[in-house]
Order: sequence, then structure tokens, then C-alpha cells
Amino acid sequence: FQTLLRRFVKSDDYVMKDFLKLFLTAPSQHGILRYVTSYEGFTLADLVSYNERHNEANGEFGLDGTADNYSWNCGAEGETEDEEVLSLRRKQVRNFLTLLLLSRGTPMLWQGDERSNSQKGNNNAYCQDNEISWVDWSDSPQKKALTNFTARLVDFRKDHPVFTGTRPFHYMDYLGIGS
Repeated sequence: FQTLLRRFVKSDDYVMKDFLKLFLTAPSQHGILRYVTSYEGFTLADLVSYNERHNEANGEFGLDGTADNYSWNCGAEGETEDEEVLSLRRKQVRNFLTLLLLSRGTPMLWQGDERSNSQKGNNNAYCQDNEISWVDWSDSPQKKALTNFTARLVDFRKDHPVFTGTRPFHYMDYLGIGS
């Protein structure tokens, strides 16, 4: 799910059919855990800000961590002040969150993703005990907006059981009740 979702949001060729099939798959008896980011790899903010890993601080010549991040920097590698790039990045983060939280299965958010936490392109920050791996809980209007957006998505998911059900989609109103 993680790789297909990343490839779908960045508009890679030939992934829509496979992604939609997985996106709509109903969980089995044991359920399905869905995530975009986790303890290994980019944060959500870095996923839309870096094409390449930036792990030089790890002491392994920047070669540690996966090179296959399926990320897209939206036109500028790393931090930028270009408002067009920043706007596109905010949209891409909201796209990821929406698809994650409305997919069938149990969604999982990585710490700080709902607040645009960044590891500055380090996708293997486990060995860092400093600002690279710490979650930045400081406030800003953008962080508050993304946190509120995420909370609204969670509420929407809770209010619409179609997103949490185990019955497969039939792509039609099979009950004939108009919903």
C-alpha cells in the first residue's frame, strides 16, 4: 500500500489500477494496517520536499537508508521560499492524508506527520539524537491548519462507516436505498 500510494500521488505511470484495487480492498478477519510513512524512511513533509535522501549526518557517507523513496520534491529539493512549490507540497500532503484516512483498513500516522514534521531529508534518522530525529511541536499557522485538516478527516472517517467496513465495495447501490 505504501509504495503504491506514494507512486499514485506523485502520478507515476501504470499504478492507478493497482492502487485503486488495494485502496478499496476490504480487510480480512485480521484487518489491514495502512500507512504512508513509518519509523524507517521519509516523514510526510520530507516525502514531498526531497527526491533524494540526505543522510550525510549519519556518518555512513549518505549511503544508508533506502534510495527508493518514491518521493517527489514538487520542483525544489529541500527547504524553499517559493510559494508555488510550498502550496503544491501542502496539497500533496493533504492528498496523502485523505487517501490514507479514507482507505479501507486501519490508518497509521507517523509521529508529527499531522504537523509537517521534517527530518531535513534524512530517511534513516534512528541514529540521530538531535533536531533531525526529534518531533518539532512548535506552533505555526500552517501546522495548525494541517492538524485541523487531519482531525476533520478522522472525524469524517468515524462519521461514515463505509470507510471502516469489512464488506467489499460493489460499485453500486446494491441495497437500493440511494446511499
